[in-house]
Amino acid sequence: MLGMGDEICRSQAGNNNAYCQDNPTSWLDWGLLAQHQDIHRFVRELVTYRRRRDFVIDGQAFSLADLLQRNQIIWNGVMPGQPDHSDDSRSLALTLTSSSHRFRCALMVNAWWEPLTFTLPPADFGSQSWHRWIDTTLPCPDDIVPWDQAEPVDQPQVELGPRSVMVLITGHQGLISSSDPVAMAPNRISS
Repeated sequence: MLGMGDEICRSQAGNNNAYCQDNPTSWLDWGLLAQHQDIHRFVRELVTYRRRRDFVIDGQAFSLADLLQRNQIIWNGVMPGQPDHSDDSRSLALTLTSSSHRFRCALMVNAWWEPLTFTLPPADFGSQSWHRWIDTTLPCPDDIVPWDQAEPVDQPQVELGPRSVMVLITGHQGLISSSDPVAMAPNRISS
């Protein structure tokens, strides 16, 4: 969930009850947009794909709860099918397959201070390989790319840098392109 100004690093100095304050604590400093254009761009891309994902699941709009119930989710760790639920776990990974079985994504999170190597689950869509959509270890603007520009990942393992997230996709070819109608629609989070 994103609150007002999260996309430009507005923090309210940690005050989550600023609704009763009419002062700089609760005001939106529009100067933050110029300072944090990279974060704004990243969030704008996420919002765009949140809107586009309805095309991926047969045009039906689902809530997050619906998505989790209707789609196949396999919890992983650094190895597929071996989630680490221990107290000192430093990783989280999952593979989500759409209910239509046309699209799959692999999410990997490294919460540790050191790099971790994740073994990838099978892509399972014929000869299609995984493609790197999000990698927060990469510099802006390569940290998130349009699906039709996502680079293939040909190795069976990926190294994920410290404190970072990677999302790989497969089965996305032909589903969404940077010229689709949603990409051209007005966006509330504009540049």
